Amino acid sequence: MASNSFGKIEYRELNQSVREIRLLEVLPAPFEEIVETRLIYKALDENPTYDALSYTWGDPKITGLILINGNEFQATSNLEMALRYLRLADQSRILWVDAICIDQGNIKERNQQVGMMRDIYVAAQTVRTWIGQEYEECDRDPRTEFTPEKTDWPLEKLLSVFGKEKDLEMSVTEGLQKMSIVRTWLKFAAILRRPYWRRVWIQQEVICAQSITIHCGSTILDLAQIRYAIINMRVAAFSPGYEYNQIILRVVVAGSYVLDLCTLQDILKKLPSFGQAHLHLLRSQLHRFATDPRDKIYALKGLINEWDKEGMTVNYEWTERQVYIETIRNLLRDWGSLDFLCHLPCLPLDLRKDMPSWCPNFGLSIDLSTSPPLHARPPSQFASFGGYEYAASQKANSEAYLSSCESALHASGFILDTILDVISPTDDVRWIRNQGAQRSKIEAMAGPENGSAYPDRIEALWRTLLANRIRDPTNNNNYSWAPAYFGHMYSLIGNGMTTPESLPSTVPEHFRPSPGLPPSDYTHAYTLPFVTNCGAASSQRCFFKSSKGYFGLASIDAKPGDKVCVIIGMKVPVIIRNFKDGQNEGFILISDAYFHGWMDGEAIERFESGHLKKEELVLY
Repeated sequence: MASNSFGKIEYRELNQSVREIRLLEVLPAPFEEIVETRLIYKALDENPTYDALSYTWGDPKITGLILINGNEFQATSNLEMALRYLRLADQSRILWVDAICIDQGNIKERNQQVGMMRDIYVAAQTVRTWIGQEYEECDRDPRTEFTPEKTDWPLEKLLSVFGKEKDLEMSVTEGLQKMSIVRTWLKFAAILRRPYWRRVWIQQEVICAQSITIHCGSTILDLAQIRYAIINMRVAAFSPGYEYNQIILRVVVAGSYVLDLCTLQDILKKLPSFGQAHLHLLRSQLHRFATDPRDKIYALKGLINEWDKEGMTVNYEWTERQVYIETIRNLLRDWGSLDFLCHLPCLPLDLRKDMPSWCPNFGLSIDLSTSPPLHARPPSQFASFGGYEYAASQKANSEAYLSSCESALHASGFILDTILDVISPTDDVRWIRNQGAQRSKIEAMAGPENGSAYPDRIEALWRTLLANRIRDPTNNNNYSWAPAYFGHMYSLIGNGMTTPESLPSTVPEHFRPSPGLPPSDYTHAYTLPFVTNCGAASSQRCFFKSSKGYFGLASIDAKPGDKVCVIIGMKVPVIIRNFKDGQNEGFILISDAYFHGWMDGEAIERFESGHLKKEELVLY
């Protein structure tokens, strides 16, 4: 008999040779009666019939009594309520529930069963997602007097009307004119803010499911409808007069986790082998939450084919540091380059804990549904996937390896220059328009009196502020290189007005605003693409100038004296800093960087022509 803080459960050892699992039979009873269950044992290889439960454990201090094999067991209140709602009145329901079906106190069994999680969820007839009752206390929004349980439109009606990919019965903006619908949108936003959507395990549970049923109290919700309702709200945000609508913003921000989950689902279907999809998956762990930080990695084992077949071992006896370094070792083996350093977040130094500078602290959790402070929100990576990728080291193969003590990453590369001066960043995504003083400081630093390495200093400046890439609305919002007419947009920000007749002939139709707008509104609309793309690239990043007069963007931690280098096997340059600790001497990795004029293989070309020296770079 095994026991934990919740009570005693009689476990017998599982037969690993047939991949045996435990299942929880929830016995039939009326809703108000105590939940009574019993454990049964089945070989997964024999295709047993069951559903898998996806839920949050909830606060372990708040419990509800259930019976397991006749013994009292204090389940978390959220689990007890899930079992109560999912229980049938006239027949048993067979569920796989991780907290009960795995002996949590048996490390060996836990390692083995967590390694089987993907297969367990794939084999389930249905994954039943429990997101809580229709109203939870956490839904209450202190910013309004709104009480979520008081709505005129049922939530399922809202989703049936607005949760479609196309052919909506009513436009979102039309619906926002009716207070009864607005109240239900607020209830929807409250449900999207619930902790369930931020769980790290939800990725494997939902992505691997054959079918999904979402339970919200006694209401059944459809994931596809939830997704399209959020997407349609995002589209509405671009409607005239609705750019700053608070209802839209609450739904869109709260729904970011659901959209991220659905995007991962789409990407993994298209890109099954290891590559950019899995780097995106790893990067997204920063925004997900796990009771055990090591699960930030273990929850991905079933989603990354190479890790599921070989290499990545589930071992709860390892420390966080050991698990995360082992992750990097697997990335070096499977990826064959150092590009993962570009794709994974280079966190501010104060958030890295005791990790090596080249090893992300995956255990950190940043909530996407709030607005965290600047120092806690890493910027978008320059090497994120999409079209028009940089090629700072061309296609040269990585020469990197980990030291035997696992504290140092040995790589080869080129030190290009030293940072001379930096300007602290802002978290205002429209800073180029809203913060004239910030713009003036940057323009002064880049001014001709300070010297420049570029023949056209102004063009180099505005291209740097965009990282020379824009979202292309004609190509599924993938990246394209910044076209020359964006320089015309830059010249107008805070300095003048334009009309349809005065636009450069090269400006395509989709970047031309409606000709009926007044000059000030027309100029505002025309320059908006520069403003938004500039914010995406340079908000939360410092602008810097190097000793030789080059311009760049780097993280908040970059400072004068740091080195700009290209490491072989990476698409973008990085910022490194001198490091010495006893007998260890080398560098620490600060962040990736945009370094104008060095993003397309120029370092390799200069090395091959004898104008640049390759060095061994040891990163601690």
